[in-house]
Amino acid sequence: MKFYVSCDMEGIAGVTLREQLVRGEPLYEEARRLLTLETNAVTDALLDAGATRIIVKDAHGSGFNFIPELLHPGADYVMGATRVENRFPGLDKTFDGALLIGYHAMGGTPLAVRDHTMTSQGWQSLRLNGRPIGEIGLDGLLFGLQGVPVLFVSGDDKTCVEAASELPGVVAYETKTAFGRHAALMKAPHRREREPSEAAPP
Repeated sequence: MKFYVSCDMEGIAGVTLREQLVRGEPLYEEARRLLTLETNAVTDALLDAGATRIIVKDAHGSGFNFIPELLHPGADYVMGATRVENRFPGLDKTFDGALLIGYHAMGGTPLAVRDHTMTSQGWQSLRLNGRPIGEIGLDGLLFGLQGVPVLFVSGDDKTCVEAASELPGVVAYETKTAFGRHAALMKAPHRREREPSEAAPP
């Protein structure tokens, strides 16, 4: 089985502040480690479920957020910024499913942690054919163009509600309950690292 994993940072367990998300800020290195370890836990779960090929895309900001020497050897990694038309390099119709890890709610979602759509500076929200859409919906469409279903989404509780609306039948995992843009009831990162196997696709 082949899986494509796209990783953002805002929905990672333990992340809630802007200072954790921007290179050069004092808490950024902490968030990089949390992202890398959570990604490794997902890779472990997929391998345990029988995956034979895993591609992981660093989909946050510059695309250079993983700590390379800590990455799981059981996957290959796309790092660096890519254009929208090539957002998921290496993706084709032979993949059995996709996972969206550490995602966030679309721009304008009340009480969500770091809600935005592609950018928190360029615009507040985005509409497609007259309806609001966020990164979960947009990436779901890009995977759908290759006939690859999104099987799993993780992020705060508002992210999980959005995922269920955009992707019927998807498994959603809450890493935190959001109380505002920079506040949440968090699951401990070590707990998050242990739990993906309970929700990983077969």
